[in-house]
Amino acid sequence: MKFKHIYIVTVALIVMVAAACKKDLIKTNTNPDTVTPDRYNPNFTLSEVQLFYTGTSDLGAENWQTEWGGIAGYIQHIASTNTAFYYGDKYLLSTGNVGAYFDIAYSTQVQPVVDLVHLTAGKAQYNNLHQMGRIMRALVFQRLTDMYGDVPYSQAGLGYYERIYEPVYDKQQAIYTDMLKEVSQAVDSLNANGDIATGDMFYYNANITASAQVAEWKKFGNSLLLRLAMRLTKVDPPTAMQWVNKAIAGGVMASNDDNAIVQHTNTTNLNYNRDAYAIISEDQTDVQLSQTFIDTLQKDSDARISVYSWIYPTQDAALADQLGLPPGFIQGGLDPTVDITKQPDFSGGRVSLLFKNKW
Repeated sequence: MKFKHIYIVTVALIVMVAAACKKDLIKTNTNPDTVTPDRYNPNFTLSEVQLFYTGTSDLGAENWQTEWGGIAGYIQHIASTNTAFYYGDKYLLSTGNVGAYFDIAYSTQVQPVVDLVHLTAGKAQYNNLHQMGRIMRALVFQRLTDMYGDVPYSQAGLGYYERIYEPVYDKQQAIYTDMLKEVSQAVDSLNANGDIATGDMFYYNANITASAQVAEWKKFGNSLLLRLAMRLTKVDPPTAMQWVNKAIAGGVMASNDDNAIVQHTNTTNLNYNRDAYAIISEDQTDVQLSQTFIDTLQKDSDARISVYSWIYPTQDAALADQLGLPPGFIQGGLDPTVDITKQPDFSGGRVSLLFKNKW
């Protein structure tokens, strides 16, 4: 019996020592400097999303390849005689360039904005930040679905949170339905007496109040809601009208003071305005405003043309003097019908120097 008691006491001591050692081991092997969700300030993620929405640190190559090289040409805002990168106005197949934005956006925009929404969900101290994250999420995904149609949306970015590594491609109609709902709810949930989002690159400054910041985000959110609704005018006019009325009633941007602007600097690749840098520093003689675009501005006597462009090298910005480059032409080649230098208004072989865009 005596040995039995000694055995029990010994086992108990071993268990206690083992437990103590385990606690010490866990404490010893835990990095006190590790950033965990409860120690991380999600305002940094809002800044990240807003900055990368304007282009990544590779000088926004994905914007250049997909938006400028393709889409801006497809819709005939620009034209170019350079067929290497500017394939859109000639409707050439360029699979790699078309897909460049898709490849980059999910890692640099979608994942951070999904993180932002998750890190702030259910936390009263981050209510306004959470709603801004929902609005930014819609902003990011609208550009993706407008470019590519059906894309991963509902399950995108959930690999860490829900172990979803192959997200489904959602139908564009379902994406738009959810974005309209998300933006509307987010705008309505912003609290003028709530938190100030210090990571907000659009509107934050050291003197801003929560009510002032929220007022701007409501205008921004309602303006995004209006833009989403206008995309539906040709496919679902009644739904479009419903959301248009709600957005306008809630209050949209009324002046340039309401613009959501990321102020760039001229210091590093990360801080450049990547769209402008790619065009102005690399391709200012390759990209011209298209004839379709210029003709429309001239027909409507649109004074904004003096901001968009001038004739190079005279810097003539007069509305009547502007000359847009017809889409679909190249410089030289064996076919004179598509050689811009053979056209009466574009003789001299200097088509690439006709315009210098002011962006």
